[in-house]
Amino acid sequence: MLWVTSESSEGARQREGEGEHMSQKQLAYGLIVVGVVLALASLLVDVIGVGTEGFGIAQIVGLILGIVLVGVGVYRGFVRQSP
Repeated sequence: MLWVTSESSEGARQREGEGEHMSQKQLAYGLIVVGVVLALASLLVDVIGVGTEGFGIAQIVGLILGIVLVGVGVYRGFVRQSP
């Protein structure tokens, strides 16, 4: 059985805004997760035995990029207030 309901444009707008808000939160959480994984992988690559001995330039770039991604994710998800 198909139910058809009519709703006001205000209710539809409110739900659209909620969907946009959720996607922004999901993006923020995704950036944080990717940043943490990248930073940890950069730090632990020698322990795992994948990289060469010593802390190389690729590990430094990966660590910095991971920290930047976490910072952007935290800013987008928790600091910046959407209008």
